[in-house]
Amino acid sequence: MLIKRFILMACGLLMFLIIMTSSSPTLAAGNTISSPVHLKINDYYVLYTSPAPPFIDGNNRLMIPLRAVGNLLGARVTYEPKTKTAVVAFGDDTLRLAVGSSTAWVNGQAIEMDTEPVMIRQSMFIPAKILMEAFHFAGEWDRRHRILTLRDARFFNAAIEDFKDMQLKVASVSDHVFVPRSFELQYEISDIEVNGEMLSWLDQRMNIRMINTENRAISDDEAEIWVLTSIADGYSTHSRFRESVKAGESFEIAFDGSGGGSWKTDDIQFIALFSRLLPNPS
Repeated sequence: MLIKRFILMACGLLMFLIIMTSSSPTLAAGNTISSPVHLKINDYYVLYTSPAPPFIDGNNRLMIPLRAVGNLLGARVTYEPKTKTAVVAFGDDTLRLAVGSSTAWVNGQAIEMDTEPVMIRQSMFIPAKILMEAFHFAGEWDRRHRILTLRDARFFNAAIEDFKDMQLKVASVSDHVFVPRSFELQYEISDIEVNGEMLSWLDQRMNIRMINTENRAISDDEAEIWVLTSIADGYSTHSRFRESVKAGESFEIAFDGSGGGSWKTDDIQFIALFSRLLPNPS
């Protein structure tokens, strides 16, 4: 496996202060997460979602955090803690589910699922399959890489759209030239004082294992990888990588970064990855 290390290139939206370092930050009492990548939404891969990444359960169904359904897809989500019941509304359709129950209600009609919603770290995870059925999302299962792609023009996330407007002005030829296979994330969010002001501070270290799925070598001017970390509403960082990779080669990108701002949160919202094959400049 080819392993390369990069320094994080980051810029903040609104009032985000970024400090770049080539050394690894100290993450005392931080969070460490290792996971395969199983979800793609339209043209980007989803690595991390709060409070845990999407995963494949014992019934071979992809499970997604309820809060990510609202955050990344733009659905309207409500949750009742006493009954552990969620209501998801998207367009003209409504879905109702409960933790531990295989029965879902779509527009008032009962549907039996082949798995059940579960609670992880006080967050409800629901099957992606029932979202596809309830809201008519297009879905494509990549059997080789075990990645489900959800596609719908109605999906909306403000951080994703702002990032695309600022950085992805040139349309890509392909959005899956490099496929992320797994990642390891270490991060800590703490409060620090800077010039007399209390800020929330993020230390982040990330390694992403990827593979070139093209049947040819890719030069560093043909493709680009962007990693977007959404920390809180209006506060995001992004990193750009250019790679020269042989046909079918596995490789790794790694970066460290630190930054702070006036946002208040105890977790990263999500981490998205864009893999883009660029048009020939000639």
